[in-house]
Amino acid sequence: MPQGNTEIHLKAKKPAGKRWILYKQKMRGTADKYLGAKSIKYMEQNQPQQLQVKAKDDDLKGAYSNLMQIAHTKEEFILDFFFSAPPQGILVSRVLLNPAHAKRMMMAMQDNIKKYEEHFGKIQESEIPEEKIGFVK
Repeated sequence: MPQGNTEIHLKAKKPAGKRWILYKQKMRGTADKYLGAKSIKYMEQNQPQQLQVKAKDDDLKGAYSNLMQIAHTKEEFILDFFFSAPPQGILVSRVLLNPAHAKRMMMAMQDNIKKYEEHFGKIQESEIPEEKIGFVK
C-alpha cells in the first residue's frame, strides 16, 4: 500500500539574503524574545510568503523516545533518540543540527519547559542510571 503524504502549511517570512524563519502565530512571543525587536521589525516589513512542507503520514505520527544521546563536532550537533526497553534499545531518530540552530532549539526548549511548569507544576527529575549505556556491536 503506498504511503500518503500530508502538506503542512506554515507562514514564513523571507528576509532578503537571510535564512528562512519559520514560525507559528502562537509562537510570536518566543520569536520576539529570541530574535529581538529590530529583527522582528525588519521581517514585518517584508511580504509574508507561504511555505508548503510535505510530510509522510508515518512521520506525522512521531516517535517515542525515553533516552537521548548528544554528540558534536565543530560543525554540527548530532542528537540520537532511542526507545530503551532493557536489555535492548532501538534508535528511533537521528537529528543533525548546526550549532546556531542547536542553541536556538535549546532556548526554545527552556522557554517551553518553563511555560509547562507554570501551567502543570514542576517536573520531577528522574535519577540518572549509574551504569553507562552504550552501543553494542
